[in-house]
Parts: sequence; structure tokens; C-alpha cells
Amino acid sequence: MREYRHLWRKVDRECRRGYSRAELEQVIVRRLEQIPKIDVKARLRVLAEFVEYAEIVEMILKAKKREE
Repeated sequence: MREYRHLWRKVDRECRRGYSRAELEQVIVRRLEQIPKIDVKARLRVLAEFVEYAEIVEMILKAKKREE
């Protein structure tokens, strides 16, 4: 989703800081609220992608913690 690339960059930055999935979800919700005139379908599509993305990130963070 090209038009939402800035959201994923923000999530990447937050993930590197070690935020939890719930905190990352709040980041996305806040970012979505800042986008003017976003339609409901687009918002749901972004959130659905984020949930899938967050699950992957969560697995990666758990694996990194085990390595340390």
C-alpha cells in the first residue's frame, strides 16, 4: 500500500525501540487518525495489514530476546 508507506516506516522505527504489539497498534491508530478524509474501507484495510504485520514483528522480537 504505497500511500501508507509512512505508517509502516513509523512502525519499523518503533519496533526497533522494543515497543510491544499493543503499543504499536496505538501508534497506527493515532497515525490513521491524522490522515484526513480517509474512508472506512481504507482504514480497515490498513488495520488488517497492521495486525498481520504486528504478529510477524512480535515473533521476531521474541526470537531476538531468546537469543540474548
